[in-house]
Amino acid sequence: MVKKRKKRRPGEEAAAEERRSVLGDLCLRGGISEKEYKEILPTIDKKNRETLYLASILCTVMFTGLLVASLYSQAIKDAAAYYCTMAVACVCLAVLSATTVRKHPRLALWLWYALYTCFGGYAVLLNTVIRPNISATTLCAFLVAGPLLIIDRPVRVAVYMTGLSAVFVALAYNCKTAYLAFADSVNVVCCIFIGIAIYTRIVRIKLRDIIQTRLLEKERDTDKLTNLLNKAAIERSIREKLLKPGVRGTLVILDIDNFKQINDTFGHAFGDVVLRLVAECILEESSALCGRFGGDEFLLFLPETGDALAEKMERLLKRLKEYIQLPVADSRFCVSVGTASVPKDEKDYNRLFQMADEALYAAKRAGKNRWIAYTKEENEG
Repeated sequence: MVKKRKKRRPGEEAAAEERRSVLGDLCLRGGISEKEYKEILPTIDKKNRETLYLASILCTVMFTGLLVASLYSQAIKDAAAYYCTMAVACVCLAVLSATTVRKHPRLALWLWYALYTCFGGYAVLLNTVIRPNISATTLCAFLVAGPLLIIDRPVRVAVYMTGLSAVFVALAYNCKTAYLAFADSVNVVCCIFIGIAIYTRIVRIKLRDIIQTRLLEKERDTDKLTNLLNKAAIERSIREKLLKPGVRGTLVILDIDNFKQINDTFGHAFGDVVLRLVAECILEESSALCGRFGGDEFLLFLPETGDALAEKMERLLKRLKEYIQLPVADSRFCVSVGTASVPKDEKDYNRLFQMADEALYAAKRAGKNRWIAYTKEENEG
């Protein structure tokens, strides 16, 4: 008699699908979604680079110390060549993490695996070829503690550690007695499971902390009304931009003309709507750094200069006039804008802001509803 297969209810199917999704997220991304993982990837790369540099320095010191000790100790003299190779490799990784990785952050992850290969390879050789009569304590400790320094997808870490352990098992059965090789193999397999379990738990906590910190920083740096950067955040971002070598661009200060009159005539609620609409127009016309400097003033840093800047300013002013309409027929919305391009020989934010501010007030004095670029000649006149 053939038993009929019991059909799952829709609710059970949904629950099973959710469990599969949670398990997939846990293995692939430490329990967070793909979107969240991609958003925090730059932060992950930065943390991996910083830890890689520190770990490379510490490993260099450790292997250099062992190399020096091997010159005076008969007990570890036969391992001097290994210590020298590991020390040189760690020095190279430290140099790369301090130079190349700063420009290419994604390399930090692969250099981490290179460092793991150096240390893990040493542990494998130590517990097989160099010291075949001792148990694999060093490798077991590495399998449990080693991955905790890196932030990566748990499945990739698991595959790497399994591959390293497979190499050890193959060498163990060729270099050790059968009993010791079997005992070490069992211990290594147990350490893989324990290490992966601990790593998955720890990396999930780390990723959640990064997401929470990112949300707090975003809330701290965001103007609640316009969703642009607030004054402190936009100033900090522009200062950091100016510190980069070879940066060119233009600082823009945009001020709404007669905003107090708009508030007094149509109410503060309408004034808030105007501020939000201005922010929308700025975001539509430019993906550069932009923020609300305070009140009815907005601060931008655009990559354009010269004719490209003039074209963008004219387009932005036209867009604002078309997009924002005041309730009274004979009233029109307009803004005044002052700009200052980054001088070739000066990248001081305070000076650049002063130049753009002077250009803004020149636009106000000239009748408002226009943009003016800072020039030294006009300022002296």
